Amino acid sequence: MKLIELEDISFKYKNDKKNKEILKNISFTIKDRESVVIVGNNGSGKTTLAKIISGLLKPTSGNIILQEELINEKNFKNLYKKISLVFQNPEIQFLGSDVESDLAFGLEIRNIETKIMHKKVLDQLKYFSIHNIKNRKPQSLSGGQKQLVSIASQTITDSRLIIYDEPISMLDNINSEKIIEKIFKIDNAKIILTHNMNLALMCDKLIYLEDSSIKFEGKPSDFFKNIKNYNSHLDTPFAIKNSKKLVNIKKDINIYNYLELWRYLNEN
Repeated sequence: MKLIELEDISFKYKNDKKNKEILKNISFTIKDRESVVIVGNNGSGKTTLAKIISGLLKPTSGNIILQEELINEKNFKNLYKKISLVFQNPEIQFLGSDVESDLAFGLEIRNIETKIMHKKVLDQLKYFSIHNIKNRKPQSLSGGQKQLVSIASQTITDSRLIIYDEPISMLDNINSEKIIEKIFKIDNAKIILTHNMNLALMCDKLIYLEDSSIKFEGKPSDFFKNIKNYNSHLDTPFAIKNSKKLVNIKKDINIYNYLELWRYLNEN
């Protein structure tokens, strides 16, 4: 089932004297519960695209169709009602005086009943193992803790699509593995923007942006096997470089259990 469709999306900033297009004719579809990774060199337009999908920016041209409904001026708010964006810099998202109230904020603006809200916050604190810091000010936390709280504050809203901008950049390998497991267990669609190519390999679909346009859309393994065809500065994942040597995991690269693969990559 289609969740969201982008049709010929283009974008440029109004005050840009160079009149440069940040995005050019971007078209793709994301299915319900599908995991999509968007990769590209710095300046390729990944973050701008994420802001457009989540409703923080309006495209210069093109259409967005959310659950078979064409998004327009009247229903534009539906994007950020049903789609959440986890920023790369967690501090951008902190709105509560402490961790617990920060998690509750997204539910309050959605008019969630108080009793239900309290239960969801407690469940979320437990799910992400951050109950021990629930009374701390978000700004006082370590980088990794800030990232966990930022992710928890967006996933608590039960959005049908969550966009993660470098979700594990501040976490060590052990905590990265844990947060990946939790992210993938959540029953919704997800877009991941990352430079971590081992994480990219775990998604259902990869979209590669180059020169503000889509140059590849398909299976992550297919992209990395043909990465020389693109002007990419991205690293090839360990599993692709050494696919013939992975004798300890006797599965096709396309159907790896993502945690099994993640553990293998970090142990070798």
